[in-house]
Amino acid sequence: MLFQSYRSNVIDGDLSTFDEWTSVLRISHRYEFDEYCKLAVQRLETLAPPIDRILLAREYDIPNWLENAYYDLCVREDSLTYDEGVRLGMADVILIAELRQRIRGAVMRVALPPEQRIRWMISSRINATMTQAE
Repeated sequence: MLFQSYRSNVIDGDLSTFDEWTSVLRISHRYEFDEYCKLAVQRLETLAPPIDRILLAREYDIPNWLENAYYDLCVREDSLTYDEGVRLGMADVILIAELRQRIRGAVMRVALPPEQRIRWMISSRINATMTQAE
């Protein structure tokens, strides 16, 4: 298959882009090549922008990516773009808007909330959303 004809040492291979590692994730997940899947997840964690981490986390069951991706989107200066909103869907757009509003509301009442508090707000809201979806 693909992996048999490719380099025997993928770790030192020449894959370096988001698209290439997403392809590895997609194929390795489909054919249950667990080691390649883990490697792709590891590489994509630093390559994938937050929107893509959310989408890939849901598609390939990588729940530990969600909190960091939501955090990155909630604390960044810019709001979601139209294209990002379309890709995420209405539920995520509303969730992110709600979280950003809570974070900014806390900023107005007191000094900037520590990262841990922001992460707690995000984590508890994501968990509540996932529970409602089930």
